[in-house]
Amino acid sequence: MVLSLAVLCGWWADIGLLKSVIDGFPEMKPAGAGGFFLVGLAFVFSSYSHRTKRFRWLSIVSGGIIAAGGAAVLLAYVFQISIPIDAALIPNLGPGSTHSRVSPVSAVNFIFLGVSLILAKWRGLGHLSGVLTTFVVAAAYTSLLGHLYGANTFYGFSGINGMPLHTAFLFIAAGVALLGENREFPLVELLASDSLGGASARRLVPVVIILPTLIGWLRLTGEDRGLYDTGFGSAAAILVQMCLLLMVGLIFSARVHRSDMNRRQAEAELADKEMRYRELFDYSQGLICIHDLDGRLSTVNRATLHLLGYSEEEMIGQSLREFVAASLRPEFDAYLREVTHEGLANGLLELESKDGKHVVLRYYNVLAAEEGKEPYVLGHAQNVTELLEAQKKLNELSLTDELTGLYNRRGFVTMAEHQLKLERHSGTARGLSLMFADMDGLKAINDTYGHGAGSYALKTLGRLISSVVRNADLVARWGGDEFVILSVGAQGENAQLVVNRILERIDEHNAESPDPYLIGCSIGLAEVDADLPLDEMIARADEAMYAEKKRRKIAAGDISDPPQSFVRPRTEHSPRY
Repeated sequence: MVLSLAVLCGWWADIGLLKSVIDGFPEMKPAGAGGFFLVGLAFVFSSYSHRTKRFRWLSIVSGGIIAAGGAAVLLAYVFQISIPIDAALIPNLGPGSTHSRVSPVSAVNFIFLGVSLILAKWRGLGHLSGVLTTFVVAAAYTSLLGHLYGANTFYGFSGINGMPLHTAFLFIAAGVALLGENREFPLVELLASDSLGGASARRLVPVVIILPTLIGWLRLTGEDRGLYDTGFGSAAAILVQMCLLLMVGLIFSARVHRSDMNRRQAEAELADKEMRYRELFDYSQGLICIHDLDGRLSTVNRATLHLLGYSEEEMIGQSLREFVAASLRPEFDAYLREVTHEGLANGLLELESKDGKHVVLRYYNVLAAEEGKEPYVLGHAQNVTELLEAQKKLNELSLTDELTGLYNRRGFVTMAEHQLKLERHSGTARGLSLMFADMDGLKAINDTYGHGAGSYALKTLGRLISSVVRNADLVARWGGDEFVILSVGAQGENAQLVVNRILERIDEHNAESPDPYLIGCSIGLAEVDADLPLDEMIARADEAMYAEKKRRKIAAGDISDPPQSFVRPRTEHSPRY
């Protein structure tokens, strides 16, 4: 818009530089300047129409006026008639002056540009708009070549009514801007793509356009100045173009080669991962399956087939309910309702093998949904039959602490060794953490309130710990005032959260308890390495516990042993022991 106004000012004030840029070159006619002013307005309206539809019709009207003006000029050339467009813009030109008309090529470009502006606003017509706009850019670039090489046939029929230099630049700028907004056009879609083809096109198109143009201009300039003859210039131009294009081709060929090698490597890695995942799926020691919301199985791993003694044909397509023990099928129906409405479900599932044996699985199943597909359930379960049998035997052998009802040392070691055995197998490993807890102030409670109070305090601490941890975790009284916890599936920050919950539960109890003493404990935390002996890991947790106890004493400013801060002043409350 600014350049078009400058050209109009050049006509009004008769400033040749504004009209033709370079002396002797064709001038931009007033009608052409007015047309580009309307093109600028159309782009302004178009930018506003993206935010509000109120300006859409203004852009279409501007495109219509531009196309109509170009058509009027073209008809004037065909039928040898005069039109008053330029005279209306610049009165001192006089009516009917053919000297002031835009070139026929410019007129055609204005028609195509105006029609493209109109079509760009209609969905589905972007392809046609892109074709017309591409013609505008090509015609304008051809005119630029005419100016560059002194070939007036390329930019018009004569120096009077040829396409001016700045007109060609404005047509190219307007065409490129219009193409940039037309994402329906395949060429624009390719150039805007983040694919290898799009990246290559963005680099190749400027090279293909600019290099031959620059080399041809240098050749012509050298010949005009007598630096070399026509034969040498032609041979040198061909040689330079060949070398440059060969270099560009090799660069992009290398790029495509690297991309292809990377793709092949990625495909090989993906195939390898798929094979490993398939092996993991097939040979996992737990049950892995996929079933629909009615329980009908679509996928089941080999370990399950081996565990239950069925073939794949006998299980696929059947409802998982058919393999559940008959007495527990109502519970399976409840599981289906839970996983359908809640999105996940976990618990124990008892299946019946082909030879009649009962297998107990601890499952954790998740509802999955993909767009355009029916929802399905991803099922994963571990065989806990032996674990439950071991727990039963432990109960039978009375491997529990009489005072607290927790596992005693022997019971804990037996159960922990079983968990470590599972942890050493990749298919059943879930991560373990070991916590060693020592009750704070037990001696002070015994000395002040008697051993009955101390025993009751130990029972209370055991109950508080058990109320926080999960059913799958192992909690035991290790001896005296020491407790040990083996947390299954909790590592790092998750294990520290368990410790924090225990301490918070103790604080809640102390705030509510009428007992004349406080319950407290120090907890050491150690991650479990299944390849190390259990006693070594317990020793690590024990060391961590003593470090924590020392830290708490320093923080509290109480260096007495035992710490007296756990004994409240005597009250009228009666101890509950």
